[in-house]
Amino acid sequence: MVEHVYLAIDGTDNLDNSSDPNLCMAPDGIHGIKSSHVRRMMYRGFARTKYFPGTTDSISGRSSYTIIDNAMGWIKQAYGSEKTSGRKLYLGGFSRGAAGIIVLAHRLAAMGIPVQEMYIFDAVDRSFWMENDQTATIPKNVVRAYHAVRDPKAGSRRSFGNCGMQSAHGNLEIARFNTTHGGVGGWPNGKKKVTPGFGPEDWAYVGAYGAMVAPAVVAMDPNQDKIHEFGEAWPSNVTPAAEIDGMKKAMAWMYSKAFTSLAAGG
Repeated sequence: MVEHVYLAIDGTDNLDNSSDPNLCMAPDGIHGIKSSHVRRMMYRGFARTKYFPGTTDSISGRSSYTIIDNAMGWIKQAYGSEKTSGRKLYLGGFSRGAAGIIVLAHRLAAMGIPVQEMYIFDAVDRSFWMENDQTATIPKNVVRAYHAVRDPKAGSRRSFGNCGMQSAHGNLEIARFNTTHGGVGGWPNGKKKVTPGFGPEDWAYVGAYGAMVAPAVVAMDPNQDKIHEFGEAWPSNVTPAAEIDGMKKAMAWMYSKAFTSLAAGG
């Protein structure tokens, strides 16, 4: 009997400590609902699972290295330090956490340990505290990798880019979804919209139009009903409704592709 082992690393400032998988698809998408996609996937019948919250170093992602080290320590305990025929290893990650699991896969490749499947949600490499030269490519020891990414047309997190978009031997499948970066990972922004004011999301308007005119420009912005992510200069092209729809589609796609080994029973 094969034992299936799963480890997940979430995105920056994301902590899902729920034990109920039904909480993970909140239909209204209210911000703060426990909705992590990588957390949801733990409930698929794995023999051993481990969930690591994302780094809390929002700007630098500095603790990413420590999280990766701790994750490797758990893998050595739960799977082993060398290839084991009686176990199969699965990795999941979102955002910086997804970059972290790519680094993990490279470390495992150096040890000769295969990764059966990798579930990646909008991987971004925004930390200098990990092996950044490895995050671009899925290594050869990964049998299959699936990467759900935000569609560039969504206009979400324009400055982030993506990593994990290349593969070593055709072992990667990518799909794009009309939702925000948070939505791809199951952490929707909810009903946050562009609002007149002088918060971080309005600085671009103030800089472009001046403090007196900017609130009026915001009020007339055709994207005023679109989600405006914290710290971003301009709003996305995603409505709150579209975000939830895209979030659900990203998870449904991943479910349709993943767990082939579990489904086969081997």
